[in-house]
Amino acid sequence: MSNGVYPPRPNHHTTRRPLCVGVVDKRLFVMPLKNLFSIALLLLAAIGVNGCGEPYREEGKIYSEAGESAIKQFRSQSKSSNVLDVQLLWNDCGNEVTCLFLYNTKDQALFEAIAVNLIKAQAKIQKPGVKLTVYSSTHDEPKVLFREITIK
Repeated sequence: MSNGVYPPRPNHHTTRRPLCVGVVDKRLFVMPLKNLFSIALLLLAAIGVNGCGEPYREEGKIYSEAGESAIKQFRSQSKSSNVLDVQLLWNDCGNEVTCLFLYNTKDQALFEAIAVNLIKAQAKIQKPGVKLTVYSSTHDEPKVLFREITIK
């Protein structure tokens, strides 16, 4: 090397094998059998859990729509501003019962209107039953029970 330029010193940049198309790390395809078994078990558990959630989803929607229609009808007929902030939620409670939760009301007439609509919907559906729980508190406050009815 007569010109005084030395070749680059080997470092981690020059000693690495470049990544090329077609070069695949064999470790990606070699997986111990117990890892495959573990992954299969996790997938089966995830599928099982997903299949067990809310078996009465469609019926819950029907009950929720019945409750919402009663609230809308009641709002149009009522001059009270208390009906404006009510919130209706539903959930599958198990034991062949769908639960509806109405928050932020103490209005007995509204409770009765929703119950009548739920009785009509339940007569068409037959199964599951429906449980209406009415709270005078809002959803994010501690629960203050106002009324409760179960229709089977």
